Amino acid sequence: MDFGAAQTRVTPGQHRETLRVLVVAYVFPPIAYAGSYRTLRLCKYLARAGHDVSVITIEMQKDIDNDPQLLDTVDKSIPVFRTKTLDFWRWYRRIRPRLLASPAHKAIALLLGKLAVALNIPDHMWLWAPFAVSRGYRLMRRKAIQTVYTTSPPHSEHLIGYFLKRRTGARWVADLRDPILDNQAAGNWGPVERAINTRLERLILRHADAVITNTKYAAARLRERYAHPRIYTVYNSFDTDDFAGLSGDKRDRFTLAHVGSLYGLRKADPVLDALKILHERGVITPPTFRLLFVGLDDAQTAKAVRERGLDSYVEIRSFVPHREALRIMAGSHLLLLIKGTGPGTSSQIPGKLFEYLGTGNRILYTGPRDSEVTDILEHASAGVGVDGDALALADAIAQEITTSRNLAAPSAAARRDALAQYSSVAMAQQIADIIKATDSTGRFVQYAAQSAGGRA
Repeated sequence: MDFGAAQTRVTPGQHRETLRVLVVAYVFPPIAYAGSYRTLRLCKYLARAGHDVSVITIEMQKDIDNDPQLLDTVDKSIPVFRTKTLDFWRWYRRIRPRLLASPAHKAIALLLGKLAVALNIPDHMWLWAPFAVSRGYRLMRRKAIQTVYTTSPPHSEHLIGYFLKRRTGARWVADLRDPILDNQAAGNWGPVERAINTRLERLILRHADAVITNTKYAAARLRERYAHPRIYTVYNSFDTDDFAGLSGDKRDRFTLAHVGSLYGLRKADPVLDALKILHERGVITPPTFRLLFVGLDDAQTAKAVRERGLDSYVEIRSFVPHREALRIMAGSHLLLLIKGTGPGTSSQIPGKLFEYLGTGNRILYTGPRDSEVTDILEHASAGVGVDGDALALADAIAQEITTSRNLAAPSAAARRDALAQYSSVAMAQQIADIIKATDSTGRFVQYAAQSAGGRA
């Protein structure tokens, strides 16, 4: 795919400067959101490369999805500073059931609900900023930190980078894991929400010394609105350490696994229709094939399975710890990646794609063919992409079942070794080089060079 003008590129390893970096991350272990892993792996491999990394995040919250095992994966050399935060929206969600249970308090619940919505712009985490700026400023003075790295969502987090840059003159690198104005949620915004988010994006692009996106499409869209060369693309990654000690042995029953949630425009219906076709053709039987959904708590998908009479083929499991999810990925024959279609989806690459790549197993992708996901799969020879057509999906699954019986096919470990450009080591090196491509006063310095594997 061609997403417009070439990016400004940095020379890998151009400087041997040791960095002192403050990473500001609302989403950080033990929070079990997808965004935690990009930041966790970045910190880990910056530290292993000899850089001085500190993290500011929020205090542990009981009403957020947590995976305690993730805490064990945080590099012990990295100091993590946890601050208080205020979150009116989460507080309202906690008390709302009690208020609605009392007829006398329903009016109060309605009023507080309207206030919660009003305070949820650009997101409900913005009241963390004063706490993080205060702690960050003290930490930067004490440790003479040169660089502030903010990563979103939540996008309000970049206000912290902006204020710390203004107070300290440090470099500010803003990492947009999701786009702001090009997000599919933007279609539901009212005039006030759109205006505030537009101003936030402008603030980031005007004042950050470098802006990183995790898709080329998102970077190209930003370049259409902002004419400067400070925008990079760094894909997400997989951590080879995560797969140490995991058996890649496959069971006799062919397993197609989807790990992660389905929401919004991501639907399993075309895949279920494909299974029904394969069953009717006699290509699959319950003793020889299963479709496994992991981390899914979705009544609609369960209903769709029952309506098609596929209960004997499909197993649905709710949340499992990350280590168990990786074990399931490694032990599956084929990994299913479902991407939504519609406005705002072109700029998205599901984060689980890279962990799928890390297993070395084949990937079946269903979604828009004109997508960076397709480009990555084809470039890495890691799988096949099919649109939402059930017949095409059925043919692709049948072909993968046949291929899995080929003993001459490359092993999963061999395929994983060939994908080093998508490893967390490579990701951290790219971001370190981007940081080094600005001087200590924040003025941008360009270094033209080739990018590894077509990524910049």
